[in-house]
Amino acid sequence: MATTYRVCVMIFACLFVSANAYTRELFSATYTGAELLGLPGVSFPTREPSLEGNSLAFPEGSSDFEKLLSLPILPEGSISGFGQIDISIEANVTRLSSTFNDFDPSFAIGDGTNLVAFLVADNNGGLGAATSYNDLGSTVEEVPVSILFTDAGINAVDESLDVHANFTFTPSSSTVRGGFFEESGEAAVPKTLNFEHAWEFVLIAENPTERYQINSISIVTVPEPSGVIIAVIGLLAFVPIFRTSVRKQAI
Repeated sequence: MATTYRVCVMIFACLFVSANAYTRELFSATYTGAELLGLPGVSFPTREPSLEGNSLAFPEGSSDFEKLLSLPILPEGSISGFGQIDISIEANVTRLSSTFNDFDPSFAIGDGTNLVAFLVADNNGGLGAATSYNDLGSTVEEVPVSILFTDAGINAVDESLDVHANFTFTPSSSTVRGGFFEESGEAAVPKTLNFEHAWEFVLIAENPTERYQINSISIVTVPEPSGVIIAVIGLLAFVPIFRTSVRKQAI
């Protein structure tokens, strides 16, 4: 009986350690705008930014839903087999003076085909929404938006805003949680991302007259193992223990 109890405890410990090993951060980084400018793999698909101190300032563009910044975060094949991916984003962005002083940035995660995003808008007294897009290359096409909250307040021209966005992805679902100031909300979106593809962070401008300044951004990506992976790890951990127990009993 004591041997059985010890075996069960060891199996549980192996499962706990193995699961935690699989939930390590795959990507974790904080950048200033200046650091993004020279970072390998980072691209600016539609507008060339200028350096303003430690920040990146984007000029006005030429079309709706332009990609301003693309930052690779997960290489192709790096999350294959995982059951869930959690991504958190903390960004500080300044609303710059422009033709209409509009401010509607989207903070998105994409796989080259689809993008899932948290949208900040100066409409309705400061609006947050969960949305998704079709990836068209240097621009995107928006699909229906789920409004999370309104009347949150919004930053004035030349003021910065702290934006918080969290994403939970499974192979069949996507959930967005986001907020700024004192408001936040959560909703599922219709698009999903392919776990076999490379993923990237993308900053999107809703219309060509919007100008943003990226002061800093932090991104953390944590995978969660699937139930099958945990079960297999547990069984493999049990095999040598079981063999040892059998040999002792035989002696």
